[in-house]
Amino acid sequence: MPTIAIVQMAVIDGEIDKNLNKVERLFSAYPGADIYLLPELFTTGYDKHSWRSSGDFHYDVAVRIGVLAKRINAVVCGSLAIKDGDNLYNRMLAIGPDGTELARYDKIHLFKLMQEDKYFTPGRNLGVFEFRGARFGMAICYDLRFPAMFQKMAADGVHAFLVSSEWPHPRCDIIELLARARAVENQCFLASSNRVGISADGTEFCGGSLVTGPGGRLRSMDETEEEGILLADISAGKIQSIRKTIDVLSDRVSCIDLTA
Repeated sequence: MPTIAIVQMAVIDGEIDKNLNKVERLFSAYPGADIYLLPELFTTGYDKHSWRSSGDFHYDVAVRIGVLAKRINAVVCGSLAIKDGDNLYNRMLAIGPDGTELARYDKIHLFKLMQEDKYFTPGRNLGVFEFRGARFGMAICYDLRFPAMFQKMAADGVHAFLVSSEWPHPRCDIIELLARARAVENQCFLASSNRVGISADGTEFCGGSLVTGPGGRLRSMDETEEEGILLADISAGKIQSIRKTIDVLSDRVSCIDLTA
């Protein structure tokens, strides 16, 4: 039964080394988890000017994260601005305990309100990996508003969704609502790591990092907007038991099979 450490942190915009040093300190303060889930763009935040210039450098960052994953013997997940060919992606990586990449996911749904579509190329593929008896699917922030991708991952046998977020005020109640909906409708666990603090442009991020179970039961850090880690255990066996009781996935009818 894997244990997830859901990392809530204040990101210093554009300060890659300072943010990575903070990640290492937080991991050291909460040792022993199997998976560490970091917020969206945890090395740069929404410092848009640094995204393209740091895109190449982030391959070096991925190597550093691999070294850290080996040292703590755990999976490390989070999203970075990464240049791949001529394109820049908001890419979520899952780096395994041996320091190698388990999976990658390029954010499909770009958030126009924060101008992501002007900088990033949207992804086209889902990111799924298996680890210690459970199957995990990756998503990034705004993706929570689009249930089809979560339904697809659940149909492919995913037990838990890992969501890397930079979700701001004043929409804090919405992330909890959407997280519980995605978990319940797909009979999965969902863990969401969110940023706290205020960015350089004045955007205030609300924290509230959380884990919700397939029955909608919620644990969150909504009482504080401070840095810290929320620990959660994921049981693939519990998911399988629930799906045998109420077989939602096989009962689901795709909207493309319906006529108006």
